[in-house]
Amino acid sequence: MTPSPPPSKTGTQSAPTPGAADLNVSVDQDYSAGIIVITQYYTFLGNGLHEKAFELLSAAAQKPHSLEEYLETKRLFFKTVEIISVVPYPVHVAEQGGMIPTDTEHRKRFTVRIKAWGEGPMSGSRMSGDPQLLFLALVDEGGSWKIDSFGTAPFTDCPHLPPDTIYVIDNHIYGNSDAGSELGVWQAIDVMQAALVQHHPEWSLYTYQNSSQEERNISYSIWNRSNSQTIVVNPRVLMVTAGITLDWKIPTDKDLRLAISEVGVAMTQHFRDYQFDESLQEQYPQVWNPSSYALYAYFNYDLEQLKGWADEYDMMFGAMQPRYYNVNCQPK
Repeated sequence: MTPSPPPSKTGTQSAPTPGAADLNVSVDQDYSAGIIVITQYYTFLGNGLHEKAFELLSAAAQKPHSLEEYLETKRLFFKTVEIISVVPYPVHVAEQGGMIPTDTEHRKRFTVRIKAWGEGPMSGSRMSGDPQLLFLALVDEGGSWKIDSFGTAPFTDCPHLPPDTIYVIDNHIYGNSDAGSELGVWQAIDVMQAALVQHHPEWSLYTYQNSSQEERNISYSIWNRSNSQTIVVNPRVLMVTAGITLDWKIPTDKDLRLAISEVGVAMTQHFRDYQFDESLQEQYPQVWNPSSYALYAYFNYDLEQLKGWADEYDMMFGAMQPRYYNVNCQPK
């Protein structure tokens, strides 16, 4: 497949609040400031000003990667960017006919549409030139709005669920132990490896020899370990969970494959505990399903860590396999 050629320069056709008045959606000056920041960010990326783009990220968004790692990946995947639109998330939801969500004073959300071209045929996990739908959250840091998270799945506003409900992933997605097999096994493994190359290159360089003395990468190992007697979990979910657990470093006290297996065993045990133990379900009534409990318990019942996991998954795999089976938050 040959991607379409990039435009001659970064284009901006953003509509700050399209139809907000007609939709009866209230948007304040902070949304306008946020639109400016997002527009600047993608304009910087599309014009080779990657260091300036990095400065527009929040402290939390900068933390997982050094400036050098950020520059390496962004220079590879963002040579040219066309901004199609930047819209406050409440406006986007209203346009879809949904219940309009309310953002907090210090955190604002946006729906962003862009096209991007990388050095090769890919821009991130997408083909160069393909339209991308992104969901960004900005936070107020010392009076300046900074980009705090990027996602490819809608924010989880489920109006029919209580606001304290813990619901981060569908069982159907969590237990999809052969995720991507419709592409072919090797292609599914390649998708995982490409995500590592883009976001966590240290892991992408890890190799080992299998029993046939063939060299394999860590994605191959995760794929094969994700559906075993003691582990049943989506290999993409396992990769993200293990990566966060190990801070995306290669452990020095044990083999990386063993460390990942230990994570998978613990996750599967938490899932089974909640699925079959009614007393545990009664103890945590706010948890929506066994898959959400497995991650919640694995991260020591820490909601901030759970949110960090969701953001990481969305960044790496959300475009190809969102955490929710459908956007109406109906459990599957």
